[in-house]
Amino acid sequence: MTNRMNMNLRSILSLCRWSIMAILTLAVVAPGHAENLLAFPNEHSFVVGYFDRRVNDRKLIEHDDNEERDPFDLKYSFFQVSFGVFEDVAVDLRLGDAEYIGYGSDSAWGVGIRGGLFNWEDEGLSIGFGFQYDNYDPTGKVGSSGLDFTSNADEFSLSADVTWRSCPYFAVAAGVEYSEVSVSYEHNKFLRRTRPVREGGYEQKEEVGFFLSAEAVAPFGLGVTGSVHYAADDSAKIGVFYKF
Repeated sequence: MTNRMNMNLRSILSLCRWSIMAILTLAVVAPGHAENLLAFPNEHSFVVGYFDRRVNDRKLIEHDDNEERDPFDLKYSFFQVSFGVFEDVAVDLRLGDAEYIGYGSDSAWGVGIRGGLFNWEDEGLSIGFGFQYDNYDPTGKVGSSGLDFTSNADEFSLSADVTWRSCPYFAVAAGVEYSEVSVSYEHNKFLRRTRPVREGGYEQKEEVGFFLSAEAVAPFGLGVTGSVHYAADDSAKIGVFYKF
């Protein structure tokens, strides 16, 4: 009996150790939204967190000539408040700042809903879903040209994932997401008398991607979570949160 308990204890410690390694790996890669059952609030409770999201090498097509352009690398830092509407459904509200690297930054906001579809408690497995929307309007100068740049970006994301909770304090997830990004812009807005205004827009070239996520949370509610995304873009997110 004692030997069996020792083996079970070693197995649990081994699973937790691998989960910690996954979290550390993500933290090294980190600096999207898709981890649906991580940093998840209890029913009628809140989770408050601060996150940093970086999007690199997103393939964008310009509307007017249908040609691929240099991607807008995005830095998005935000506070998120999540509320558990039901045991397996939560809503998110985000407020923060978004910056197109080399173009400018401005305030940003987002909303979302996520939850669980199926749950196998004995195996520690769950299937989750999520819908997220974000809006950010960076403004500024275009590189060294001095031209004024204003924009409006809308981002939608649908995702589904499988979460494995190896023990109460660690979890990893993997899933797929469908995302659409639309960016309208205007150059030289404040120099209409001397130069023509250029208007245009971009849309995402690749919509389907996949992601890996992980979470570590202490018994008193403080936790860290991160995710990395591939295919549609190369992006990552890392954040800290507290479960009330």
